[in-house]
Amino acid sequence: MTATKSNLLDLTEDNDVKAFIYQQFVDFEPFVTPETFLTVELKDPMKLLPAVEAGVYKGIDKKNLKNMVRISISLVENGAKLEAEGLSDNIYQAITKAKESALSKLIKIQDKVITAEERAAEVNVLRKSGDGIH
Repeated sequence: MTATKSNLLDLTEDNDVKAFIYQQFVDFEPFVTPETFLTVELKDPMKLLPAVEAGVYKGIDKKNLKNMVRISISLVENGAKLEAEGLSDNIYQAITKAKESALSKLIKIQDKVITAEERAAEVNVLRKSGDGIH
């Protein structure tokens, strides 16, 4: 995990937050290689004010925005970058939202990569195993 100088103390001095971040990394293991560079960054939530005012963030009151936590998770490998953010009034929830958003994007990418033939093979394996298809 890396962090910029401006947010290094915020994310790494609290051992509970640091441990929680590392626990979240486990969910990325199926999608990364040893060359993947993963970062977690604390960003200024007030920079989202125009989007909040435009209604992009439903349920977020612009008066409370300055008290919220905005977390960005980035995965970079071979020049490709995937970034996702989480916004919440709780740092743990913001981290979780960012992770879930990143995983959702990774799953969509993975689904596009899997061919129809591979899908048919997976279906056949499920049928033979008796687990069925839901």
